[in-house]
Amino acid sequence: MKRAPLLLLAFLTGCATTPEYQGVSGNAFPRHRLNYLFSESFSLDYTHLKATEWHQLSQSSHGAYASTEIIPTMDTADTWQKKYTIDYYPEITIRKVATLSSSVTYIRERLRNDCREGHIDWKTIEDSSDYYIVRVDNARCEKIPDQSSVYRLLQTKAGLNVLIYSQKNTLDSLEIEEAIGVIKEAKVIGYSPEPLINKNKQKLSY
Repeated sequence: MKRAPLLLLAFLTGCATTPEYQGVSGNAFPRHRLNYLFSESFSLDYTHLKATEWHQLSQSSHGAYASTEIIPTMDTADTWQKKYTIDYYPEITIRKVATLSSSVTYIRERLRNDCREGHIDWKTIEDSSDYYIVRVDNARCEKIPDQSSVYRLLQTKAGLNVLIYSQKNTLDSLEIEEAIGVIKEAKVIGYSPEPLINKNKQKLSY
C-alpha cells in the first residue's frame, strides 16, 4: 500500500519534466503543440511575467515559418489588448543569410506586404551584432490590426528567431522600457523536434 503514493509521485515528477527543453521551467512558453516543426525557439521564462496570467491564443505554421501567440488569460482573439508573438524562420540561417541586417530587411518586407494600403513606422531601438530591437507602429493595414509593437530579432545557425510584444494602444515610454526588459530576458532554447508520424504530417514547406 505504501508503494502506490511513491509510484504516483515518480509518475508526476516525470510528467513535470519536458526533455526537449533545456533549462526551461514548466511555466515557460512556448509549450509547442507543433514542436516537431521546431529545432529552437524564444522562450518566455516569466521572471517578470506571471504564467497564470497568460495563455496560448494560437500556434501554427505557414510556409517557411512557425508562430505562437500568447495573450492575457481573460482575453480572446477578438478582445486582446496585449500579445506576445514567438516566430521561427528555419530557412533564414547564418549559412544562407550572411548578416542580421539582411534578416531585418526580410521582416520589414513581410510587413510591407501586409500593409500596402496603410502605414508602418519603423524605429530602431538597439542594433548589435547579436540582436536587433525595433519599435513598429502600424495603422490602417489591410492584414494587421492597428497596434504598437516592439520586436527582437536574433539569428542563429538554425534559423531566425523573432519575439514581438504588441498592444492595441500606443506604447508610452514606460511600456516600451518594460517590453524591452521582457524580450531581452527571453532566451532562445534548442531541442530535438519530434519525428513526423501519421498524426502530424503537417510540416514546413522548405
